[in-house]
Amino acid sequence: MGADDQQLELLGALEALGGSAGNGKLRDLLGWDVATDDAVKGPVIATGQLQSGRGRGGSVSLAGSEKGDEAEQAGLESTHRPNGTTPRATPAVPGAGPQPTGKQNLSAFIWSVADLLRGDYKQSDYGKVILPFTVLRRLDCVLEPTKTEVLEEKTAREGQGLDPVPFLLRKAGQNFCNSSPLDMKRLMGDQDNIGENLRSYIQAFTPEVRDIFESFEFHLQVDRLEKAGLLYMVCERFAQIDLHPETVSNAEMGLVFEELIRKFAELSNETAGEHFTPREVIRLMVNLIFIEDDQALTQATQLFGSFEQAEQDGKPISRIFRNEDFGYSTITVERPLRDEAGNVVVGQRGKAKGQPQADSSLRDTENVPLSEDVQTYFEREVLPHVPDAWIDHEKTKMGYEIPFNRHFYVFTPPRPLEVIDAELKQVTDRILAMIGGLSG
Repeated sequence: MGADDQQLELLGALEALGGSAGNGKLRDLLGWDVATDDAVKGPVIATGQLQSGRGRGGSVSLAGSEKGDEAEQAGLESTHRPNGTTPRATPAVPGAGPQPTGKQNLSAFIWSVADLLRGDYKQSDYGKVILPFTVLRRLDCVLEPTKTEVLEEKTAREGQGLDPVPFLLRKAGQNFCNSSPLDMKRLMGDQDNIGENLRSYIQAFTPEVRDIFESFEFHLQVDRLEKAGLLYMVCERFAQIDLHPETVSNAEMGLVFEELIRKFAELSNETAGEHFTPREVIRLMVNLIFIEDDQALTQATQLFGSFEQAEQDGKPISRIFRNEDFGYSTITVERPLRDEAGNVVVGQRGKAKGQPQADSSLRDTENVPLSEDVQTYFEREVLPHVPDAWIDHEKTKMGYEIPFNRHFYVFTPPRPLEVIDAELKQVTDRILAMIGGLSG
């Protein structure tokens, strides 16, 4: 990143923080060391865009801003933490000020949510919360204009006994939709049940979108935030960030997400490719199109003719398989959450009322071949070891792999030991003869 970009990022971060911040806090947000901070900040102060402040560790504020260290402290508000843990001061939500524009500025604005996570999360884990919440808020904004029509269509089609999903997709005008009456802002209306409602909202997306959040392991972060008493506050922050397509285009959103990933990678001391590449995630968000296997096979046959199995020297060089030979269903195996007395904890409201609650720390997955019945496999391979387990069918995903060794490797037995010994004796005798010739 060039010096100009770093200066823009610095100014954007300050704007996101309300115009003023302590030096240490600013460095934490930007992921800079002291040397980088000083090198970037100096020229900006010299041009009059920033002014230095006093206080422990020093501070800076945007030129013309009346906020200094005292204003920053005044901007902190004591926030009630829903689970009864000790309250702490948290900065005012980003929506309290104007939302900045530009890749660096908007990404810094979003990344400022990290202020809430400090103390409960390591810096290297901030992205595990910020990235999936950014995706969720973007999808939430994309679907907002058609939300009412989608819900009306759902009621009408279910009343006719029809599968509503194809009709909902048409109403949404997207390749994905959400059938829940909830959205990010409506989640704010029930602080006591924020976790349960957020999970319900995620599950109401079409499967392709749920796969995105499975890839982020979002459920683990929801559980962690809920236990720390931070879930409501984080949701509230993101609900006030405007990521509507009219405000942030698809191209701008991709750049912002790329910048967020860069921040995550820097704090994790890893490369961005070791986490998520923006194009892969954006493709999942805006290009949820899949081709049926039968259609692909038909097209291949038209291009290359029919396929036949063939062997050479008794070894297969081409074989014909059914699609299901390579497919599997990844099932999620849940086990009940238990209290200190060992009793199963059950849900108290909604569709989970009276049902055992899953313990996320005991959650596991199994890959079941498509050629095998899932329930039969589950009863044979899982229940004998964990009798209290069950399958969460809403999380089941389908995948494919081609294990070449399994299908094409032909075992060649080693030669008989007598043959190997005879060859070794011949080599040994030849070496001894050569040695004898040298000594003679």
